[in-house]
Order: sequence, then structure tokens, then C-alpha cells
Amino acid sequence: MFPRLGFFALGLILLASTGARPALGAISHHNTWARTYGGSGIEQGYSVHQTSDGGFIVAGSTNSSGAGGSDAWLIRLDPSGQVIWQKAYGTVGEEFAVGAQQTSDGGFVVSGFTGPVGFAGNAWIFKTDATGNVQWQNMYGGFGCCLLPMQQTSDNGFIVAGFTDNSGMGDVQVLRLNSTGAVMWARTYGNPTAFDAAFSLQTMPDGGFVVAGITNGYAVNGLIAGDFWVFKIDATGDIVWQHAYGGSGADYAISMAKTSDNGLIVAGWTNSFGAGGNDAWLLRLDNSGGVIWQKAYGGTGDDMASTVEQTSDGGFIVAGSTNSSGAGGQDAWLFKLNPKGNIVWQKTYGGPADDHAISAQQTTDGGFVVAATTSSFGNGNSDIWILKLKQDGSISKACDNSRIMEDSNATVTNTDATVTTTTAVPNDTTVVATATRAITMATSEASQAQCSSSRRQDGQSRPPEGSSDS
Repeated sequence: MFPRLGFFALGLILLASTGARPALGAISHHNTWARTYGGSGIEQGYSVHQTSDGGFIVAGSTNSSGAGGSDAWLIRLDPSGQVIWQKAYGTVGEEFAVGAQQTSDGGFVVSGFTGPVGFAGNAWIFKTDATGNVQWQNMYGGFGCCLLPMQQTSDNGFIVAGFTDNSGMGDVQVLRLNSTGAVMWARTYGNPTAFDAAFSLQTMPDGGFVVAGITNGYAVNGLIAGDFWVFKIDATGDIVWQHAYGGSGADYAISMAKTSDNGLIVAGWTNSFGAGGNDAWLLRLDNSGGVIWQKAYGGTGDDMASTVEQTSDGGFIVAGSTNSSGAGGQDAWLFKLNPKGNIVWQKTYGGPADDHAISAQQTTDGGFVVAATTSSFGNGNSDIWILKLKQDGSISKACDNSRIMEDSNATVTNTDATVTTTTAVPNDTTVVATATRAITMATSEASQAQCSSSRRQDGQSRPPEGSSDS
């Protein structure tokens, strides 16, 4: 079975569920800061999205407070990283929130999983109002792992992807939900004798959807390690096109975004190509899945891309982790590409322990916000770490950048992956939405500033570096 929590630690299942966000220039906030959020236990950050007021919604998990085990955790921040509200959602078992996005009514929809401690859980989706109060919550059985990319659809419903091991080693599963989370249709895709999984999806302008992940069943290398797998389905789940991309080693597609020409950019990691170890790997595809360019990025260690997004200049921002350069252990890694995939700048963020960037988004001021998990800073074993950066990836001259940020030196390698048209056939499945009763609890975990150049509306400076506030 797929190593569930291992991918959490590495940030591999990053919900490329990037919802609608404010247009660039609509709001101008020039705050730059780096802050941790957490208690004495383990907190992990999986997703950050800018909200319509210029603030942020953060999704992750906490075991410092809540109902028991790990609980899903939402943090609503203002533009300067100060907590507006924070709430945990859970039971005595294990719950994780791996993606949250603002919905058209100003609330939030959250995807994750719920289950007993020590066992694989079920897919879990819940909808809140603007202040984090649950409006509905459903559990969806049959998923072998429940780390779900999700997007809102034009009819205010949702499209969700993951994988199920009910029919064999593991198949991609896609659910189409209505606005209250009821299942409209459910279909699986994959080779029943091998492992296939979805880690990202996108809604497309024609009403269809594109799914990205990994296939062993249709891989270039057979059943050995796996390839990128990208396929498009129409509004009812029928396959429009499908391709596998890979080499002789393991190739995992983790994140995907639409491009301005209705093509796609796909990011993940590869050990088929590159400079050594695992390298970040990006494929630029046209609207039929044809390769426009493909490149690996990395050094002699392990380098991984966990999220990608097109930027306003037509280039791309990529976030992940690296131990090829940086302060020590794994460091959060952010690099900016031009439209042809060449590096504009690249930086690492971290301390002596392990730090992983899981989610990144361009903000309305042209800068970037990054969600990470850090063991180098904060209050406990690991904390959620949010960085608000300038357009060049820096924080501010007013901050001692050298404490947490360094330039990195990854090299770029043109790759020559084999592209294979795959032959998966969709199968209708039955998935029942079961109402759940997770408890909502206000939390009061501390926020600690590592660096902040922002100022309060009253003109007073934010707390100095290293200070804490609740």
C-alpha cells in the first residue's frame, strides 16, 4: 500500500487544488514576513491561499490541541500574518486538512482525511463559513489514501481526485460532487494489476478536467518505479486523452497548473534524469498533452518540486525542498522560471533541521506566499511556517535575511523522457457520502515571527524577530 504519512513529511501530495484568487494589482500589500504557527507538539502545513481581502487561509494539522490524535487545522491570517482565527476539526482519531480554498460565498472548502489512529482513513471534505464554522461535512469511503486534490466547479460543486485500493493495487478515483458534497458520479482509472494514483487536478475552460499523478501500470519502465501520468476527462468522466512520461527510474507528478494558453505545467520529481539523487522535474504541455519542453532542476543531493503555478509574466514559480544546498538538512526551496523554463532566481529557506515548502502562490502585490513545515524554528517538534516574500523571493533588507534565506545553485538539465499514449478505461464505482460529526474547537497556538518588515495599521512595528504572540 502507498506510504501515506511518508508523503506528508516530504510534501508530495500537494494539492494542486489552486482555487480562484484575487487578480494581481487588485490589492496592494507590501508586507514581507516569516512566521511559525504551532504548539508543543507536531504541526504540519500543506496549503496556503490568498483570500479576497488580501489575507490568507492556511490548512494543515495539529496534535498540540484538539479532540485527540492529529486534527485538521485551519488558520485565517491577515495580510501581515497575524491570526484572525484558528480552529481545529477532529475526532479521537486522525484528521488532516491538506487543502483549503475560498469559495464563491466567502467561506472555505477543505479536503483531507479522517480515520482511526494507525489505520488508513477515508476521504473527508467539509465546508465552512467565513469564520470557520462547519456548514456541512462528509466522509467518502473506498479511498486507499485520502490526500485529495480538489477544485470548485462552475456550478459551485466540486471535483475531487485521489486513489482507491478497493479494486486491486490502486487506481485513480475521481468524484464529482454537488454544492453540498453529494456524489454526482464516481469513476476509477488505472491498470488493475499495478499502482496508479492522482496527486493533482485542474478544471479546464471547456468544462473538462485534467488529472496528474503516477502510473506503474502504463509506465515506460514497466512495474518498476512509475512515471508521470496525465490524462484529460470530459464533464462526465470519459477520457479525452492520456499520456505517461518517464525514463528508466521513478518519476512522480505531484502538482499541475493551467497556463494562459490552456496548456499545462506539471511538476514533481525524477531520478531518471538530472544532476544526481532525485531532481525536480517540470513538463510544459500543450492542450493535448504534447511536450513543449521538459527540464530537471537540482544538485547532487535530493531535490523535489511539490507545487507549481504560472506567474503574471508568463513564467512559473516552483516550491519544494532540497538538500543539495542550504542551511542544513532539507531546506524549503523556491525558484522562479521564465516561460521557457530557464531559472530567473532560486533561493533556499531554512535552519539547521528539516524544512519543506509544500505550497506557493503569487500574491496580488506580485510577491509570493509559501506554506512550509519547519523543524528549525517555532515552538514544538515541527510548526507550520508561512513566508510572505517579495517579487525576487527575498524578505526585506530590514530583516536579517541570512538567518533563514540563501541563494541556491541548482543546475538545469534538458531531459528526453519517453511519451507513451496509455490505455486506461474508466470504470463506474459507487461511493457514498456519509455525514460526519467532527468537533470544531477554537485553538490558541502561538505565532512566532522569524522576520517581519510589515507594520501595523497604527504605524507601530510588528514584534521583533523571535517574539511570540497568540
